[in-house]
Amino acid sequence: MTCLIRGLCAVFLLASLAHFSPAEAQVTFSTPGLFDKLGAGAKPAEGEAPTPPISITPQPPGGDGTPDVPDTRVTPPPPPPADDDRKATPPPPPPADPVLAIYIAAGGATTGPFAAAELKRKVSSGELTGETYVWMEGMTEWKRAKEVAQLQDILAAAPPPAPVTPSFDGVAFLTGTWRSDPEQMQMSGVESARITGTTEYRRDKTYEGYGQVEMTARGYTQQLNFTFDGTYEIQNASETDFVLVLKGSATYFLDTGPFVETVSGAFPLRIVDRNTLVNDQGTRVHRIR
Repeated sequence: MTCLIRGLCAVFLLASLAHFSPAEAQVTFSTPGLFDKLGAGAKPAEGEAPTPPISITPQPPGGDGTPDVPDTRVTPPPPPPADDDRKATPPPPPPADPVLAIYIAAGGATTGPFAAAELKRKVSSGELTGETYVWMEGMTEWKRAKEVAQLQDILAAAPPPAPVTPSFDGVAFLTGTWRSDPEQMQMSGVESARITGTTEYRRDKTYEGYGQVEMTARGYTQQLNFTFDGTYEIQNASETDFVLVLKGSATYFLDTGPFVETVSGAFPLRIVDRNTLVNDQGTRVHRIR
């Protein structure tokens, strides 16, 4: 039987390789050696019709005659839930903001109570700051606003403070030694006169200096020396100009002897730069140290 099965498998394999397509494949074994091995019953007797040849009928892949087609059916989903089941439970609403009722102490008076919106306006206007004393229900004493937790968000929304511009210090600017350019001056009986001077201005608002007056009269030129000292004030000071107010005395050295006179006056000065001033006559004064 083993040889018979092998023969059948070989014939079926050959038919497949040769693209054998008939519906039925027949194999007839006529080799005497094969019948001898199968036994006497396998060979027909004399005058006896031979047994029909072995027949192999190809079968469909399913084995039962039906095509082996993959099942493409999709299992339908279960029926949808009822409307009530599909409604998700909404989340709880957020907690309501606590209602603020804040009293403010300012100028010895108490105002309020103020709600959050009014407190924000007061912060924007500068009426309410972290240093302002406030009180609300539940507090045992007045506290500064910056110490009250309920006011921190409101205070945080305050606009940033404006940058502080330092005020101009005229005394600090003037402190030092200054020398003036020659300046023309009017003197009775003199054809021309020019005055120059050097002045030291001190931080304690005192000043001291010396100068010369060069005079020409009737073709003759003479130089008059003088000294001066006293105190000064700076008024209407800004980064562009100020008024120098002097109070003191000046001593002139004449041929006949010293002559002293009181000095008092206000002199407008314009600032050109750190080391240069201009008076109302257009004469420049320069810092020399």
